[in-house]
Amino acid sequence: MALSAAGSGFTSSTNDAGVKRVASPRSVRLLPGLPDTTGAASVTVVNSLSGQTDNIGLYVALLPPGGTSNPGVCSPAIVMNLGVFDLLPGARASVPVDPSWVCANPAAVNGQNWTIKAIADVHNDDFASCATLAQVFDTVCSLALNDDDDNDADNTLSRALPLVVALTP
Repeated sequence: MALSAAGSGFTSSTNDAGVKRVASPRSVRLLPGLPDTTGAASVTVVNSLSGQTDNIGLYVALLPPGGTSNPGVCSPAIVMNLGVFDLLPGARASVPVDPSWVCANPAAVNGQNWTIKAIADVHNDDFASCATLAQVFDTVCSLALNDDDDNDADNTLSRALPLVVALTP
């Protein structure tokens, strides 16, 4: 998808993809095994700060409450590849993400949250290093992203939401 640019002052040798914003529901109200379908869709905004059109891969990691041990047996617990975006310098793309938030045992993680981490990959060449939650939340993914991005500080953005509110059946 090609998007128009709204920027100036970029140098043609700059390569930079950045995550500008991650939005999600503040909380999800869960009964055992039943998804919360009332929460707003999550949206990730990608921002190209390169000096030329770049292919930017966009990934979203959804770490369940309690982390990788996943004590509430919650889903989603995955890294999603949202696709490739051809962005002109200064262009942005907003991408909706609407996972089905569900826990087999929400009481075990009541008051805890998912961690959403959005990842912008300039040149779309690092998904193999960012394909698992372990890679994303360790240094493997960051090292791969940083090897061809001129501004490492904005490659990822995390948000500690949504919060689990366990309901009683």
